[in-house]
Formats: sequence, C-alpha cells, structure tokens
Amino acid sequence: CPQGNNVETFRLFEAIEAGSIPVVALDADYHSANCTDSLTPILKAGAPFVFLKSWAELPSVLLDLVESPDKINKMQREMIKWSEDYFSKFTKRFECLLRHKYQKRINPGKVNLPSPDQECLKIFQRDRAIIKKLNQQK
Repeated sequence: CPQGNNVETFRLFEAIEAGSIPVVALDADYHSANCTDSLTPILKAGAPFVFLKSWAELPSVLLDLVESPDKINKMQREMIKWSEDYFSKFTKRFECLLRHKYQKRINPGKVNLPSPDQECLKIFQRDRAIIKKLNQQK
C-alpha cells in the first residue's frame, strides 16, 4: 500500500476488505513520519499483517510464502477472522459513542448519564484505560 501522508490509509483497509494480507514496513520512514501512532490500534489489536523491519526483507519473506501455500491460506483465514472481529468491535464502539452522545444531548442536565447498556459502558471503560496508558507512554 502506498504510504501517502499517513501509514493508515484507506488503501490498507481496502486491501483487508479484498482479503489481502497487508505487508507493512516499520522502517526508518515509518518511524520518522509525522503520525507514527496511526497503526497503534491495529498493532495492539494483533493484526496478522506481515511486518517488516525494512523493505529489504521483502524478497525473502515473499519467497518463503510462495514456497508455503498452506501458510498463505492460514494467514488469509487469520486475516479474515481478525478483520471481522476488529471491524465489528470498531462498529460497536462507534454505535455506543453515537448513542451516548445522543442521550447526553436529549438529557443535557445529567452529568453522570448512564451508558445505554452495560456492553457500551464496558467498551468506554476499556477505551479510556487504553488511551490513558498510551498517554502515559508518551
């Protein structure tokens, strides 16, 4: 995938949607980019991408994969499972956020408005903990 201004481009998600296994180089260019945190959610979610330290590794990695069709099939199955899980969780978080914001808007005086359901509450608590931990690492 071409990097563009950000490693996390829509092309990455198009590749995932098409059933491809993204290859990402976490090289000097990645680490010197303006937005090096862009892949953090994907990395933390255990994306089964092929991660390289440099593009120089690509030929040997591709040769290994070409010689191991079973490995490629396994990686694709893992990618499909991961993407379904990742995007369904992402969608659920987005829906919870919208529901929560809507509830706050129609009940503006309530500071500690309860989340619409327990699952959303758990999602918000987990996301807040992750954000807090990431901010402490900076």
